[in-house]
Amino acid sequence: MSFYFLNSPENLTKEQIGGKGYYLHQMAQDNLPIPEAAFVSTELWQEYRKDSKKTIAKLKKDVIPQIVAYFKEANGGEMPLVSVRSAGAVSMPGMMDTILNVGINQKYFKDLLAQKPAPTASKSKKKLESLAGIDRQEEFAADVYARFLSMYGATVLGMKKEVFPTEKWRSVADVEVAFDHVYTQKKKTFPSQKVEEQLLACILAVFDSWDNDRAKLYRQLNNINENAGTAVVIQRMVFGNKNDLSATGVMFSRDPSTGLAGLSGEYLVNAQGEDVVSGSHTPKNMNEMRDEFPEAYEQLQGIAERLENKYKQMQDIEFTIEDKKVFVLQARTAKCSPFARLKMLMDMRKFEDISAQDVLDNLSLKEYLDLNIKQVDPSFDRPTDGRGLAASMGAIAGRVVFGPSYKYEGEPTIFVAKETTPDDLQAIQLATGILTASGGATSHAAVVARGMGKVCVVGCGDMKISTKNGREVAVIGGKEVFDGDWITLDANEGKVWVGNEVPIVDASNSQVFFDLEQMVIEANPEWTRVTAKVDEIIRENKTYFLTYELDDADTDFLHTELNDAVEYINGTIDLTGKLDFLQQKYPNQFLFADITAEQTFLRKKDVLTKIAMERAGEPMDHLKLYLGPYEAKFGGELRMAGYRILDADDVSFDGKNLSASLIVTQRVNKNIPAEKVAISAKNALLGVLK
Repeated sequence: MSFYFLNSPENLTKEQIGGKGYYLHQMAQDNLPIPEAAFVSTELWQEYRKDSKKTIAKLKKDVIPQIVAYFKEANGGEMPLVSVRSAGAVSMPGMMDTILNVGINQKYFKDLLAQKPAPTASKSKKKLESLAGIDRQEEFAADVYARFLSMYGATVLGMKKEVFPTEKWRSVADVEVAFDHVYTQKKKTFPSQKVEEQLLACILAVFDSWDNDRAKLYRQLNNINENAGTAVVIQRMVFGNKNDLSATGVMFSRDPSTGLAGLSGEYLVNAQGEDVVSGSHTPKNMNEMRDEFPEAYEQLQGIAERLENKYKQMQDIEFTIEDKKVFVLQARTAKCSPFARLKMLMDMRKFEDISAQDVLDNLSLKEYLDLNIKQVDPSFDRPTDGRGLAASMGAIAGRVVFGPSYKYEGEPTIFVAKETTPDDLQAIQLATGILTASGGATSHAAVVARGMGKVCVVGCGDMKISTKNGREVAVIGGKEVFDGDWITLDANEGKVWVGNEVPIVDASNSQVFFDLEQMVIEANPEWTRVTAKVDEIIRENKTYFLTYELDDADTDFLHTELNDAVEYINGTIDLTGKLDFLQQKYPNQFLFADITAEQTFLRKKDVLTKIAMERAGEPMDHLKLYLGPYEAKFGGELRMAGYRILDADDVSFDGKNLSASLIVTQRVNKNIPAEKVAISAKNALLGVLK
């Protein structure tokens, strides 16, 4: 079918009406406060791709007239202003297009300006003074009109956003004059006075936005089907910019960086949604809403809890408050940091909302590998050069870039911008970290950066960006920073330093990691759990294949452990260890502190050479060393020290080389009988996660 309505009785799917439409339809069935909406289906997008002329004719004759009739019937015979938004089956935040305030025309202005401002029961003296005796309708109408003309011009007509004036408007006539000048200068025609023609143009623009450059890149980066297409959500406008009793915002059911339970997010008073997500404003924290809009806050808190309990996922919710009345405009699974996702899953399991298997099914291997969160050394006490809002987690030093850059390949880079938009997707993707002067943690760019696992600090008011001698320059705390200069970000606390002298270390494991490791062993009782120390697992005369994990141990500890291994092991020591395996299989994903795989191996090699000298004359026929990719370069040296070297091809997990009584392995292999597997909890996770 070509279209559906919010109250349609069918069991609609994301593939039919997109994720945005699906959640709106579900929430309406749960009696949440959702403005009326219609959904143009992905099926019609498919038809449009095959035969655009035929589809346009169908929209004009059949689809749009019924949609207009639906909205008029729901609103006392009058057509309200509506938003026209994209809705892919998989969320692509900010990558496709949206047009707000569609349907605006002279009749709308006439009806609106004939109304009187609604009385307010607010106890705030400031708000009373802002409304009493002042007709705000003209100013509101002008703001709505200017927003529509800007978005229509950019999205439907392809004009650059920079050409539109952005001043605070006082009258509709002022807007008309200013925008008529821009449209005339760019040889573009003003939008039609007919709502049907506006709707057609906007629906087609959303259809076409599936193929814009940023949407293509986003799908490529996230493995989204190129042919899935987009639905279109047409929804009655509610106005967060109506007056000082109105607001708009984006909230999460828990903190998307840390996973801590409780409302997190941002909002702006007397604003529309684009002001929050565009990054052009630095909004208020949701905690401030407790005092400013206490009833709305309580209602939103209840909505967030209901949605999270229903979907068992952290929720990202867009909302508007109009004259203190709450409306939900969108909900979806939140893009959060890997740590936040793990914390959420473990909390849900703790309260028996989900099972252990649900945790493992919903935590990806990449997310687990990304959990090695960096932090600034707690003992470091140099004052910051700037402070902003933490939009993710982690810490990094990198070279500054002001756009997409391959110049510093092999080195970390930090994309620095006044604000970021969906058009900056390539720059965000190429950079290791993001720093902006304005915007909040719920802006499109912050959401995308967090989903990509980037270190991100936004809203750094201590930073100004300009040009000097033809070069872009960022001034952070009075210090000039040019392309290629180093800065350091601490996204755990929103701190910024100029330079790369800030010490960055691995974060200490929190209880949630230990709980996860314990859980995976409990979920697989057939595995034998082993400890880190060799002498605690070597108790009988058995043959072991040992993956030795001492990547960040100090030399004395390394000497003690390897000496025990040489004495007790009857079998093979694998010197390549977990670090090599992960760096080879998942390049640029497994982030260790400043040490390379080869440096780790060399430490082990040097210690074993010293042990061989200390044990001169002792037989070592019971022991072999597996060197993996280092055999060609270092095998001769270790043979000279008296060790036997196992050829790389001799090590097999294919089920044919199972003479050992117990196999200590760094990954689960189904060819190894369960009774022979001994595995650390951390490595067990590497085996079960997908």
